Amino acid sequence: MVPVRALIYSRVSTDAQERDGTSLDTQERACREYAQAKGWVVAESIKDTASGANLDRPGIERVRHLLSQGFLDVVLSYAVDRLSRNQIHIAVLLDDIEKVGANLEFVTEDFENTPVGRLILNVRAFAGEVEREKIAERTMRGKLERARAGKLPQGTGKGMYGYQYDAKSGRREIVDEQANIVRAIFEQFIASTSCNRIAKDLNEKGVPAFAGGIWHPLTVRRILQNETYTGRTVYRRTRVEKRRDNRTGRNVRRLRLQPETEWIEVPEATPALIAVETFQKARTILDDPARRLRGKPTVNYRLRGHIRCLKCDTPMVGQ
Repeated sequence: MVPVRALIYSRVSTDAQERDGTSLDTQERACREYAQAKGWVVAESIKDTASGANLDRPGIERVRHLLSQGFLDVVLSYAVDRLSRNQIHIAVLLDDIEKVGANLEFVTEDFENTPVGRLILNVRAFAGEVEREKIAERTMRGKLERARAGKLPQGTGKGMYGYQYDAKSGRREIVDEQANIVRAIFEQFIASTSCNRIAKDLNEKGVPAFAGGIWHPLTVRRILQNETYTGRTVYRRTRVEKRRDNRTGRNVRRLRLQPETEWIEVPEATPALIAVETFQKARTILDDPARRLRGKPTVNYRLRGHIRCLKCDTPMVGQ
C-alpha cells in the first residue's frame, strides 16, 4: 500500500504569536502528531515567517511547486489563519490542491471538501481577514498617537544617517561624526560639487556609508533631498502602494507622496543638522532644469527612464 504523503506548513508573522503559544515549533509538533495518528508520511515540513495577508511567501511558493510536481497527497496546517488570512488566497491554494487530487486539512479545525466545508472555510478565512484589518487599524491609530506625542512611530525612518534612535525617548540623537559628513555633503554640493564627485571622495577617504558599504551618487542625492536634516520630521508624508508587476506577476511596493493635509508633524523628534536655508539652496540646484540637461547625450536613448532597478526602483539611464 502506497503511504499518504503529507506536507506540513507552519507560519508566524509576529513575536506576539510566539508568546501566545502558536510558535513554528508548536505548530509543527501538533501537525506531526496529527499526521502520525492518521498513518501519513511527512514528506516535508515548511516554515514561513511572513504576514498571512500576502501570498508571495517563500514557503507558499514551495508548497505550490511541490503540488505542481505531484509529490503530495495532503497539505496539513495547524489552522486556517496559519495558511492565510485572506479568503481569496485560501480559494487559490485550495484550487491548486484540488487540481492534483490532494486534500487540505487542519489540526485544530474540521474541514471536508464539501459545499458546507467550503462555506465554513470561507467564513473562517473571512473572519481572519477582518481581524487582520482590525489589527492594522489599531496599529495605525497607535502610530498616530505616538507621532502626536512627539515620538517616532515604529518603522518611520529610525535608521537615518547622522543619527541614532533612542528607544526610550522615541527620538533621534545626533551622531557627531556622521553629522559632520552630512553638513559637508550639503556644503560641497552648494559649492558646485556633483553627487558623483562627493560619493567618490567619500569612498576614497574610506568613509563608510550608513550600512557600512560604499557611497553611491544616489545615496548622496537622497541625503540632499531629505528635509528631516533641517529638524522637521513629518509622519505620513508618503504611503506604500502595491501594484502587480506584469513582467514577474509579483506585487511591487512603491512609495507615493500623500497630500499635505495627511501629513503629521512630529515635534522635536529630530535635531537639526543644517539650516533651512542650506536645504533650500541645495534643493534649488537639484531642481534646476539646466543642471538636468547638462551632460545629456546627443543621441536620444529610447529606453532612458523606462527600465527600472529591481532593487530600488530607480529609473536607469544609458546611451
